[in-house]
Amino acid sequence: MSNLVIHTRWSDTFLSTFEIADLSRQLAFEVSSGLPLGRYDNPVICECEGLNRHIAFIRRGGDDMTGHVVATANPGIYVGTLTLPSPFGMPSTAERTFAIRDIRRVSKMTPSRIKFAGGASKLIAHTSRKAVVIDLSAAPDANGEHPKETLVEARMSTELAAAPRLLDGIKSSHPRGVLAKVDHVAFVDFFQVYVADGVDTEQSLWSKPGKNATRGLARVSLDGGHDLTWSGDGNTLFWFLGPYLHSLKVDQLKHCRSAIHGDSSTFGIDCVQRYVNFTEIHASYQSASDRLNKDAFEVAQRDGSDADHMAKRQADILVIINATIVTMSTGDERQDIIYGGTIIVQGGVIQLVGPNLAVPQGAKVIDAEGGMVVPGFIDVHAHWNGADTVASSWEQLTFLAYGCTTVHNPSADTVDTWTERVRVESGLMLGPRIFTTGIVIYGAGEAGYHQDIADDAEARSALIRLKVEGGPYAFSYKNYNLPSRASRQRLIKVAKELEMNVYPEGGMNLDWDLTYIVDGMTTVEHALPVPQLYDDILTLFSASGTGNTPTHIVNYGGIFGEDYVWAHESLPYDEKLRRFVPHGYLEGLSRSVSGPRDAYQLFNTSTSVHEMTKRGLISNIGAHGEPPVGLNYHEEMWFFSQGGMTPYEVLRSATRSGALSLGLFGSIGSLQPGKLADMVIYPAGTDILADISLSRDIRFVVKGGRVWNAPTMEEEWPMKGKMPSLPPLNAD
Repeated sequence: MSNLVIHTRWSDTFLSTFEIADLSRQLAFEVSSGLPLGRYDNPVICECEGLNRHIAFIRRGGDDMTGHVVATANPGIYVGTLTLPSPFGMPSTAERTFAIRDIRRVSKMTPSRIKFAGGASKLIAHTSRKAVVIDLSAAPDANGEHPKETLVEARMSTELAAAPRLLDGIKSSHPRGVLAKVDHVAFVDFFQVYVADGVDTEQSLWSKPGKNATRGLARVSLDGGHDLTWSGDGNTLFWFLGPYLHSLKVDQLKHCRSAIHGDSSTFGIDCVQRYVNFTEIHASYQSASDRLNKDAFEVAQRDGSDADHMAKRQADILVIINATIVTMSTGDERQDIIYGGTIIVQGGVIQLVGPNLAVPQGAKVIDAEGGMVVPGFIDVHAHWNGADTVASSWEQLTFLAYGCTTVHNPSADTVDTWTERVRVESGLMLGPRIFTTGIVIYGAGEAGYHQDIADDAEARSALIRLKVEGGPYAFSYKNYNLPSRASRQRLIKVAKELEMNVYPEGGMNLDWDLTYIVDGMTTVEHALPVPQLYDDILTLFSASGTGNTPTHIVNYGGIFGEDYVWAHESLPYDEKLRRFVPHGYLEGLSRSVSGPRDAYQLFNTSTSVHEMTKRGLISNIGAHGEPPVGLNYHEEMWFFSQGGMTPYEVLRSATRSGALSLGLFGSIGSLQPGKLADMVIYPAGTDILADISLSRDIRFVVKGGRVWNAPTMEEEWPMKGKMPSLPPLNAD
């Protein structure tokens, strides 16, 4: 049965189901009954004899991304029984399903992973800092909880995987007799993977260099790792870093015993790395351009006649006519406006822009009726919460519905956010183009974040760790309050070699912010934390080449801009927001801290940013992901205008400037031939060049040539009428 793999599938409508894949026969077997509607993950089957097996899995409660309305009760660890498919012959359709029987909850724990041990008599449950053994052979207590015992704990780890050995016949320290100990344990601490053996269960695992580190600890990763797992016999450790699957037979550590014990700083990695193997895993998906072409040609084939051969060949062409086009090609309003213009797009790429262009036969034509067309908006400083979800993201859908076709998150999970990007780019869900710095390089002593950057080697490792996860799309990192200027400069030095930009956390310490500018960082994120800037700093900042994303929405030194929005907008009753955003989430935005205009530092910021932009500063729009996402991007544009920027200048910051700051102007940020067809189309009569507060009144959003009706996100072309999928978020 080693060729069977069980995994979880997700549907925004039906939530979780399980599937067993038979790798040898290339068949899939689905759960047909027995599993109640719910959110399940981590299914495991016991290593028992025969086809009748025990199965265990974790049931999750509701969350912000999958909703708090449907099937949220009784999270925990569950077990049941099932009959595996026969390994012989070719099953019929009816035989390619299975049922789970006798389901019962055995623990209220909701760990990250579980695994059977001792056949089906015990379960090993892992959290980020603890491994627990649950004795299924013992009677549960009055609350249905089976006895459990902690095997090992770590002090600050973000992941932990124990390789336990059951101790049948040996007295346990637990009064109810759970019997196990740990032979080896692997854990991720300060981003690196470590292995300890012969663990003292009375002490927490710890890898901080010095005398407090766990004795005999071995570092096994060169630049970091995640998703730890042990082989079935507990002798080989596996982990990922980017697309590379690493493995280490732990008995090889004996060759490095003296190096490990003599190295209280890097715990023998110079020796251990010689025994680590790795394999690059290749995965592919159809590109957005290929999917667009496929959809367009299929629609043309379905709807056209045999005589329309030429039209079918050009079915992937989109033409926007009668448009007032704000190209942003030069950054000069006098040169960037085309009246009565036409944009021709093929395969998701802009081919021609200009007045009086001929419309190719078979093209999809959208009449802008004189309405404005601008490049897709770029949110240079966007945060969100749902990168680790399997559901279609209402956050990403809302960003896109408000015209944000590219988002850059300067503080996000390094693994999950790139996975979310793949889900968008592969067509599994709707959203903008996603980029991220990954996890910030943080100076404070917080688990999962802290890095010293004490030398060039640590700087290189930190940036390679980010780069390998995102590949060519990982062009940025974030220094977040790293206190040592020398550490920050080490990162800049390595970043230049790796062709990476830096987007540091500003807003908190003026002295640090000034060194960010002097040291040549790409931008300063947030406004400088003083009430008013004078000529010395205005001149330095604007002439330095360092850009600024001021985030008026989150502006230190006064009441935040988000409070201004919440006080002046009836957000819970906004029809468009209610279509995409959980209603309970909106209800939380109906109260705010308010005050007179001079209580908002953001208006001083807006004035300073305008002055520096006139002097040459590249200023970007970033709404910090403050709720409600999407709409607050337009509020941030309005805040920009309050310091004196014209609507064109604000739009330039929202498009061209953002692309320049991200190093993406070769692909996005303006409407020019050869660039990706990301754009926002406004209704006739909505003159955002006269009144920037109208910027949210969008008719169509176009990303990569695909067109959606912005108020509903119903697809306009090529798959007209297709609606986005979301899980059940609201009770009404």
